[in-house]
Amino acid sequence: MNTLEDAHTCSHCQDIKLDGTGIELPGRGLLLRQLFQFDYIDVSAFATVCLLFCWCLRLAIRDRLDLNPTHKVSFSVNTDSEDIAHLYVRWGDESGQALATGDVDNDTPLYVFPNKDDPSATHISARPINMFKGRPEDLQRCRLYLKECLGHPKCINAANTARHCIAPKRLLDVQEYSNARLHSIPPGDHPRYVALSYCWRNKQPEQVKTKKANLQSRHDVTNLSGFPQTIQDAVRVCCSLGFHYIWIDALCIVQDDDEEKASEIANMASIYRGAALTIGAASAANSTDGFLQARTFEQAYSKLFRIPYCYKQDNHITRGWVFLSELPISDIYQEPLDDRGWAMQEDMLSLRLLRFGSKQTTWRCPTYPESLNICDGGSCPIRENEDPDFDVHDPSRNAEVRSRMLEDGLLVLSNVYGSWQRNIERYTLRKLSEASDRLPACAALADNCGEIMGLQSSDYLAGLWKPDLMVQLLWCRAKLPDVPVTDSPTYFGPTWSWASLNAPVWFFERYLTLSNLTVKTEAQYIDSQIKHKFEQSPYAEVESGRLVLQGRLRQAHWLGFVLVASSRILPVDITWDIAGDEHPDNVWCFEVVGSFLTVGLILVKKGHEAFQRVGYFECSGEKEHALIQKWFRKNEPKIISIE
Repeated sequence: MNTLEDAHTCSHCQDIKLDGTGIELPGRGLLLRQLFQFDYIDVSAFATVCLLFCWCLRLAIRDRLDLNPTHKVSFSVNTDSEDIAHLYVRWGDESGQALATGDVDNDTPLYVFPNKDDPSATHISARPINMFKGRPEDLQRCRLYLKECLGHPKCINAANTARHCIAPKRLLDVQEYSNARLHSIPPGDHPRYVALSYCWRNKQPEQVKTKKANLQSRHDVTNLSGFPQTIQDAVRVCCSLGFHYIWIDALCIVQDDDEEKASEIANMASIYRGAALTIGAASAANSTDGFLQARTFEQAYSKLFRIPYCYKQDNHITRGWVFLSELPISDIYQEPLDDRGWAMQEDMLSLRLLRFGSKQTTWRCPTYPESLNICDGGSCPIRENEDPDFDVHDPSRNAEVRSRMLEDGLLVLSNVYGSWQRNIERYTLRKLSEASDRLPACAALADNCGEIMGLQSSDYLAGLWKPDLMVQLLWCRAKLPDVPVTDSPTYFGPTWSWASLNAPVWFFERYLTLSNLTVKTEAQYIDSQIKHKFEQSPYAEVESGRLVLQGRLRQAHWLGFVLVASSRILPVDITWDIAGDEHPDNVWCFEVVGSFLTVGLILVKKGHEAFQRVGYFECSGEKEHALIQKWFRKNEPKIISIE
């Protein structure tokens, strides 16, 4: 299949006729419902000639459904908008009950879109995916995005705010493509430049990297012809948009100079916030892939079907056709770049983002944020995100969020900290080439969050914020399939920090710690000492960290399947920081929360005076909570240190 005209349609699937006419219901607003059902026997017969019904049978095989003649496949629309986005497919029994169970979704969506000149396009906003990214007309469209953005009042204000950002130490001057060269930026200067966000994936050729040995020669001339395709594509986009400078980390940072790398990492928030535009090479898995190549129909849609459509209004019927795509027709943020740890802060902190994906090229700016992206086809990408009133990652809204904190007080403060924790949860799902980058790769996010909260870098304790420390200590290893966590001799951070664990983490639901809008914990913060690897990078790597806390501490014994103390089983659920069966026998339980449920840390002794964290425990249930509280209350709070 190479064109939309190749989409399958036949008399059998044309029995599914979408009607986009909604019904206004008093007190409920608009409702649009449709249901088409076909018996298994009919589906089997139709499938010999109809690719849509053949796909339905394959769907049952995928979901391991044991079909019989009483079963039916249904196609349904159930929405509150006449802008139909999905047609849902489900296998069910004779009563309509879904056959799929467990982790299998009951409904599988097909994604609806019309051709731009079809009558149905009046009512349905999605469009065919644009198969091209790198033609002159495609890049001209990107230039129009930028031109319009430069006139947006909200974007103008955000750009003015970003002018205080410190410029990178170097930029690549591409005014003459064949004679590109590194350009050192004098202190205080801030030329307009583009930044590149892309994947290295351990495939960055050594000859690409700027090092001490070739630094001077690259100020004279940098021949781009032998560079990886992703870098060449980025330079092409930069030039086509009328920019003279581009920042690319491998070229603009001396890669074998640890001091300079630390300095530029400390400046990363300013680099991306201060860039006039960030190019996101989302579809490129590594620096050699490139991102301007044409999309393919197989990549865009996989299977594609065409069915009739109608819309009734004032005794007039609009008739047309719509396509059904097996794959989503919008950017769902599952590109190679979305798996890269460093790219998260690059995306979030950028003033403007031009993102080249496998499905869409999208434009994002303060006027058109993530939920309103401008795109070149498909449907509008809607990224899962928390309430934007509490964002800690959108620099253009820092003042707005800070103002809400001052106006609304403690609840907003807690929600902003919650936003930080959700971002860290998403961040830890991503991959890093170097596990030691766990803190550096989110340092710019921390810097921006501190600015919103009015906090100093000294309030940032290896990934946790001191004013909210007792809640943020309550993280645990995320129990996800196919994500092994093994002990490592490499030091990533103190054991009490999520950064010490090279694996995804979850945080305890912070609303369960709230009492009268303030966080209520039993343990208290006393003191802390953090030694940073580079003093100029207080949000990045640490060499050591110690917390001094006060709280109740009880010794217990792990028997391999239960935790016991004084021959009694303790009713706690433990998540060990390291997966597997090998865990310490003698442990200490440190209570952090003890209101209507008990939550805390599992510790082991380190020497005579200090402890190390090895796990996390929870105790819920009225009887269980009362029992564990009685056990903890036998000891008075004491001061301990955790490393």
